[in-house]
Amino acid sequence: MSSPFLDAQGNIIPPEQILGNGNTAVVLLQNGVAVKTPLRYPWSSDSDVKVNIDSIIREQNVYRRLHHPDDPRSSGVVRRIEFSTESTQLAYLANGDLRN
Repeated sequence: MSSPFLDAQGNIIPPEQILGNGNTAVVLLQNGVAVKTPLRYPWSSDSDVKVNIDSIIREQNVYRRLHHPDDPRSSGVVRRIEFSTESTQLAYLANGDLRN
């Protein structure tokens, strides 16, 4: 069975890469890294995807503030690896997920 999610190029994301999804993003396992990308379906409009990208950008701004070395709130926050304009790379949590 294929997934309902598309990548930025419009290709179907293989189900074995999907770690989870929410209202605005899908999280993929790529090369040992958790990659959060905007939620895209075949029926998504450009404005739907833009809203999801904006959500990822807001979350990236929070990660930037929390990952300041002098901020004690960063303890327990998943380590960010890299940001791009449409995705966030995070450390892969092999034994759980963010919700648990």
